Amino acid sequence: MEPPTSTGFSSSAAGSVPVPLTERVVWPDSREAAPVTSSTDVLLTAWLRPRTGGELDADNARKLAATPPLLRTYLDRTTLERQTDADPEDVELLRRYCERFGLSIVDTRWRSVVVRGPIERLVSAFGATVAVFEDGGG
Repeated sequence: MEPPTSTGFSSSAAGSVPVPLTERVVWPDSREAAPVTSSTDVLLTAWLRPRTGGELDADNARKLAATPPLLRTYLDRTTLERQTDADPEDVELLRRYCERFGLSIVDTRWRSVVVRGPIERLVSAFGATVAVFEDGGG
């Protein structure tokens, strides 16, 4: 079911590449409840890839899963963050891209980057269909 766009915004960012398994559909029995206006400021969280070499070590994860919880050893948060953090160049690339649309980065933590701006600009920058919905129960 395609989400309605009559009072929402819909856009595909020029040159955008769809990310597999990220499509969203309208929840069953929901309906559009309110229009979205271009003056609505929103926050969007973008997740960046880990820095080169910071990918999950699947073999180590399987070994850890096979170990009883009381016998497991874990990395401390600082070490884990340092090993799996976003590449600072990716954060900078996103910042420059956002500036072209009048958007700003307001927070970065680990691999998440919070972008703020008018919803119409976010839709233009990232491509989306946006509307406010409520479920069948109201």
